Amino acid sequence: MTDLRADDEALNRLIDSLGETNCQEPPAGSLPFILNGRTCGTVVPEALERIRAALSLLPNTPLVITDEAVILDVIGGDVDAALARLAKQCFKAGLFFQWRGELLDLIDPETRLVLAHAERGLFRLLGLTTMSVYVVGVSEDGRLWTGLRSRTKHVDPGLWDTLAAGMIASGETVAEAAMRELSEEAGLSEKDVHPVGQSVAFTMRRTVPEGWMHEIAFCRRYVVREGAHVHNVDGEVQAFELIDIDDMLCRIRARAVPSDTALVMLLTAVKPLLREKAARGEH
Repeated sequence: MTDLRADDEALNRLIDSLGETNCQEPPAGSLPFILNGRTCGTVVPEALERIRAALSLLPNTPLVITDEAVILDVIGGDVDAALARLAKQCFKAGLFFQWRGELLDLIDPETRLVLAHAERGLFRLLGLTTMSVYVVGVSEDGRLWTGLRSRTKHVDPGLWDTLAAGMIASGETVAEAAMRELSEEAGLSEKDVHPVGQSVAFTMRRTVPEGWMHEIAFCRRYVVREGAHVHNVDGEVQAFELIDIDDMLCRIRARAVPSDTALVMLLTAVKPLLREKAARGEH
């Protein structure tokens, strides 16, 4: 087995492979979702089929489906209100599995201008662009914090994740979202952590059970001070472990880490930490 820790080329190949996994083209037969004349999302065939089958359960739906697009026109009206009604109808019709009661910014994927705000459950169904934050926690001696995702989670249950991660809510900054997730998922406050290194941002596009994911991920490494009490608050994490880089690489190769988390870990912590150690003459 290749020693990823020692072989920078092999590490880069793994990063490239994970990048390809997380950045795909929409499947054939997908249609654009157009809001007031702007293309804002991608409806994949499976989601399109579910929407068509449920149209009779969506009374007075503002959605129009043609051979070329899924269209929502609310010209001159309250776009947020129209999206709220659509979200409630879609949830009642079983088109997404969980009502979060969380508003996300609906953005133009090209300009990143905020066009409206909508219930989180609509985003994968219509392939709308989401923004997320990943907090990669490291100890003061360079080990990595990882959390075991609850086995009751709908996505990637029982896999090892970053210290904290989640969607950026409507109106939140990246830093605010990071601290909120650290509080909710790891029980930490600003006095327990501090950011280091450069932020990394990349886009992920791939099919998911709910439809299509088009996500801009903002990732940052945070040092967790020695003695901080890392513990779950919201029930989404079963356990936390502090592991070394070799252990993390083994878990990534064993696919015990979600592909997006693996990419974040490698780009934000593993590769920078290995470079920093090499610069200090450590092995």
